[in-house]
Amino acid sequence: MVITNLDTSATVFKGYGGYMKQDADMSYIIISKYQLMKLKRLIYSVDEKAFVVIHDVRDVTGGSFAWEKKRGRK
Repeated sequence: MVITNLDTSATVFKGYGGYMKQDADMSYIIISKYQLMKLKRLIYSVDEKAFVVIHDVRDVTGGSFAWEKKRGRK
């Protein structure tokens, strides 16, 4: 849903919940601040009990965030 609705990707980690003692998948998604509300609505439409942590990231490089690729440079 993230890929389709936000035109971005996610990295999924296998995790284990220390409190619930259950296996869990954890998604790491990097978006702009303008996409935040849309992402939160999307998450809670799938899982209203989702645990969400938001980090204010100063800089992201590489992958689909590579400046050179966006500007047509190699």
